[in-house]
Parts: sequence; C-alpha cells; structure tokens
Amino acid sequence: MANKKSTKPTKAEQVRILLKEGRSTQEVAATVGVTMQYVYNMKYKLRKTQHVDAKPVVRISEITGKPVRKYKKRQTKPASTPTSTPPKVQYIEIEVPQPHYNLSWGQRFKALFTGRV
Repeated sequence: MANKKSTKPTKAEQVRILLKEGRSTQEVAATVGVTMQYVYNMKYKLRKTQHVDAKPVVRISEITGKPVRKYKKRQTKPASTPTSTPPKVQYIEIEVPQPHYNLSWGQRFKALFTGRV
C-alpha cells in the first residue's frame, strides 16, 4: 500500500489561509471549527516566522545620511569636583526641654516598681 497524500488541507493550513485573507479571529474560528485560542496561537506563530525572515529596518537620517540610533547615548557629566573629598557636615545643637517632676522619694519608689505614681 502506498502512502496516500491527503488532498484536504489541515485545520492549521485553513486557519493560515483565512488569516492571510484578512478575516477576523471569530470568523476564522467559526469557519474552520476550532477555538479562538487556537486561531490566536496560529496568528502568533505566523508573526514569529515572518519576523525571523524579515530584516531589521534601519532608519536613515535625512540630514546626515547615516543610520539613526534607536536610543541616544547617555550624556556623561563632567567631573568638575573630585569625589575623594566628602562634603562638610555641620551639626546644629538644639535645646530640647525635658520633663521635670517634683516627686517625693516614696512616689519615685512606687513608680519604679509599679509603673504608676
């Protein structure tokens, strides 16, 4: 028995054909009889294979005639001051008032052990 090649296109081939015609995902899924997720997966695979074959597009500047960078180089700041000397730190003294209690020795002793006056 010889191998018979099927003349009927597979579901994947049908989906590819309908997508290339520009049909919507819902139309393709209803026509072929597959889920919408299957159609989305096929769209993804088509996009991936097209990007592998395609060459990257390089934009040419009209002014210079050279390729334009996609991202600009970061501008470096000029080193005007050496970083070896740390900045001068100044401290300011502020007088903070402290609470003053006029407690007797008995009250202090009671507060020490009970936590209350």
